Amino acid sequence: MNKATLLYDTECPLCRRAAQWAFDRSRAGLLEIVPCNSLDRLKQFPDVNDEDCASAPQLVMADGRVYSGDALIPPLLDRLRRWHWVGKVLRLPFLRWMAPLGYLTLAKNRATLSMLMYRK
Repeated sequence: MNKATLLYDTECPLCRRAAQWAFDRSRAGLLEIVPCNSLDRLKQFPDVNDEDCASAPQLVMADGRVYSGDALIPPLLDRLRRWHWVGKVLRLPFLRWMAPLGYLTLAKNRATLSMLMYRK
């Protein structure tokens, strides 16, 4: 399995924590995290536009494929220790609806969830 890069919004506390959570649980060498608004992102992934990157996390695969929002959940989970089985389960035909529904709920409420979960 090749390394993938997770691009995330640094302005969102929930996004920052989720990216760090994924990185901390990633299998060695399979995941890199890069802020959307960084020079590294512009140098490495000039084809990923600012609006897409700010509106949803992006998972850029080694072969150039880009997964966005709920579509990145299974391939991201594939790269995590102890969580890779969840990615396989979410690909099952009768459960494919879970990732989009879960992500949509989270995305619509990310500001509120950030305030509730990550107060300073």
